[in-house]
Amino acid sequence: MYIRALLCGVVMLVSCRGGNEPSPADDSAVGEDLKVPTEITEKFVPTRWGEADRINLNLDFKAEHRPADDDGVCVRITYRPHEQHWGAVYWQTKKELGVRKPVRFPAHSRIAFWARGETGEEVVEFRMPADPSSELLTHGELAHLGTQWKHYELEIGERAGKPVTGVFGVRWKCVTDQNERGLTFYLDALRIE
Repeated sequence: MYIRALLCGVVMLVSCRGGNEPSPADDSAVGEDLKVPTEITEKFVPTRWGEADRINLNLDFKAEHRPADDDGVCVRITYRPHEQHWGAVYWQTKKELGVRKPVRFPAHSRIAFWARGETGEEVVEFRMPADPSSELLTHGELAHLGTQWKHYELEIGERAGKPVTGVFGVRWKCVTDQNERGLTFYLDALRIE
């Protein structure tokens, strides 16, 4: 009897919900529109994935920088594999009451940044805006980092206007012939333009 009453209540609640109300998955109803330019390291928070406890993340590392850098610091990421042999860092929206509020990229926007490796042997994948829990399972284009700073740009393209909680990520694997003993690399001037 109790179960039947509960089911009837659920059916009534679902049937009373109007078809004109925006659902959380409705692209036009969810997400704050980002203003550009936006500094990723100032507005968003980094989250470690994979063997998270093996990732050393320093957001204020003082190192040799490219000549145009005026703040004197960059992001340094170091990883030493243990069991899973992969890791990632994804910048996401901040949590409000335990939930990440989505954002939407404007049309024709891009992510621009500088990167370099410690030894020039580092291989990573730069990740686009998305939900990190699904994005990190896909394969991306490999970037072979040299020891000199190199400028990168990722066009947002069809992801513009869609709500996302993750704005930029970098993923790596430590396998034969690729970061076998771990890696150290640097990111600088992470911006949405």
